[in-house]
Amino acid sequence: MPDQQLMAAVLQAAAIFLLLLTISFPGSSAGKPSEKEEAMALLDFKSSLTAGSGLSSWVPDGTPCDPKAEWNGVICLNGIVAVLKLNKMGLAGQFNPSSLRQLSGLRAISLVGNSLSGPFPEALSSLTSLRAIYLQGNRLSGPIPADFFSKMTRLRKLWLSGNQFTGAIPDSISDAKNLIELRLEGNKLSGQIPDFSSLKLLRALNLSQNGLEGEIPASLSRFEASSFSGNPGLCGPQLTNQPCKPHETTSTTSIETAGATNPGSEPKDQEIKKSKLGMIALLLIVVCALGAGAMAVTRARGKVDNFETLGHEQNSSKTLPASQSLPRTTTDRTSVEPPSPAPKRTGSNLQENGGGRAPKGNGSGELVMVNEGKGIIRLSDLMKAAAEVLGNGGLGSAYKAVMASGVAVAVKRMRDMNRVGREGFEAEMRRFGRMNHPNVLPPLAYHYRKDEKLVVSEFVPKGSLLYVLHGDKGADHAALDWPRRLNIILGIARGVGYLHAELVATDIPHGNLKSGNVLLNANFDPLIADYGYITLVNPSVACNTMFAYKSPEAIQHRHVSPKSDVYCLGIIILEILTGKFPSQYLNNTKGGTDLVECAASAISQNQVIELLDPAIISTARSSIPDMQELLVIGLACTESNLDERPDMKEAIKRVEDVGVVATEILKTVPRGEMNMNNAADAAEPHPPPPSSQQEDDVTKHELISIDPVS
Repeated sequence: MPDQQLMAAVLQAAAIFLLLLTISFPGSSAGKPSEKEEAMALLDFKSSLTAGSGLSSWVPDGTPCDPKAEWNGVICLNGIVAVLKLNKMGLAGQFNPSSLRQLSGLRAISLVGNSLSGPFPEALSSLTSLRAIYLQGNRLSGPIPADFFSKMTRLRKLWLSGNQFTGAIPDSISDAKNLIELRLEGNKLSGQIPDFSSLKLLRALNLSQNGLEGEIPASLSRFEASSFSGNPGLCGPQLTNQPCKPHETTSTTSIETAGATNPGSEPKDQEIKKSKLGMIALLLIVVCALGAGAMAVTRARGKVDNFETLGHEQNSSKTLPASQSLPRTTTDRTSVEPPSPAPKRTGSNLQENGGGRAPKGNGSGELVMVNEGKGIIRLSDLMKAAAEVLGNGGLGSAYKAVMASGVAVAVKRMRDMNRVGREGFEAEMRRFGRMNHPNVLPPLAYHYRKDEKLVVSEFVPKGSLLYVLHGDKGADHAALDWPRRLNIILGIARGVGYLHAELVATDIPHGNLKSGNVLLNANFDPLIADYGYITLVNPSVACNTMFAYKSPEAIQHRHVSPKSDVYCLGIIILEILTGKFPSQYLNNTKGGTDLVECAASAISQNQVIELLDPAIISTARSSIPDMQELLVIGLACTESNLDERPDMKEAIKRVEDVGVVATEILKTVPRGEMNMNNAADAAEPHPPPPSSQQEDDVTKHELISIDPVS
């Protein structure tokens, strides 16, 4: 029982930490600043400095983002100032960054290797949109303001090395949960190192060459001795020549084990505690590995057949291996019968494949067009078309039909769509047909019949995202690199956001959002399909066939809402980043990987890289911070507590805030030429060595890869 309680406590702590990691991004209610406003802000900033010739291009009658007369050191994205890179420009004086508050798109500022003096500029804490600050190699002095980190919760990188800062490292460092790099070496900092346990994303730390003292916190045990060298008063296991004295260790241990009934057994109890925690961590890793292994074994034992048509159904409901297959009974949600492989049949017609006569019943015997983007389609032509069975699912069957004109369409023969009558069905189809977004696939036509309906849409040749990720692992899978996956995540988020705006009156705008209902066109752009059907399908059928009913609120309370779509979006994000098949897609939860549990475990144990798909890490290692942030966002979207789960608008903004600039940076490297070296050049350099030469490694791409411009 104690072990179970300990495990529960660990998992609860991980959940709390993940909640704290939820990232909020700034909104700009005032909108994009004007060129004149940006120019005035920069000129005011310049006036606070003793500037040499380096800023001579900053003139009152100019604009900072004018491509014909660029201001030196100003980097713009989408027409607004995103980065100030003013390295080694001979700048001096006590600079005042308060005017830079006008630059709502500013994400990074670098003043490396100048002669700036005076105290830490407190106005920096008002620039809450900053993701990176580089001030190393100046003459700044005095303490770091105690509340600085509390205000800079979005900060990812802070380099203050090679100055003359004094005093303690502020305790507010624990609020900077998004920090991935902190470099404070070569100052005159003193006191004990504060608690870093909340900084789970921190990957680079340098506190060397200061006057710090006391024991190195256990939360920093993953960093090597070089991060702490040159602090004679420090002790810890990393510093072999500076071990902590017994009374120091005992003091720390007694705090950690306060409340023990036998003080004399504290060290032993602590070892047992560490051992149990280690075993639990190992257990969680094994669970993830077994999930992936079970998936591989399932494929190896003949269920590969389920993948032969997986996702090629072009927005059919049968998009998952043994996931949305027909239940043995309509009431048994856990008893699932794997679907039989649907053979690809060509040369026949749709009527033959349907096993019956062509549907009749709309009066004219023709399809009702709701979108003429692909021309007029007649039912008679459709019935004569060469057809290919694409799949069978909970809502019906799907076919590819190639008509005599050569036009290919996807046809879904739908059952159980009797929640509304003819007028209600037609009204919904016409509404869906008016959808106009690059990431949303509208229906082209429909045919109504009481027992079944036909829904016709554009045929999308690459099939579903589910198939490309988990199917035959062919050329399309190999082409699914990081830039394409990032584009897919952004496209899905934008498409779902559009649906939530257009179908705002619907209880749940999509209702069945999953990778099998995301189709990929020739350019790997995502097209969202099968949306809005929850208003047409009988509730008893919807519970067994629609993914929104796999959300925690549906399972626990039989309730769905727009936030159920957010949960579904989170699963897709985790699926794309990890390349693993989600067990959440399976009715019986046997097989696949519990991506929510694995992501929570990976983040709490600082093992996110191990969870990411090796196929994208190998060619985009410098983009790992962006992948990590998206993983955190995906996990936040799956939060079981509805009050803590972001709404769709917030979730989309978080995704875009990470992805937009990352996409722009990736465009600088031609596809096919990206490798370990130039990917780093295009986005973010390898972390520099802990020395005074770090400023030479701060490149343009290092700065602007911090985060997107909102």
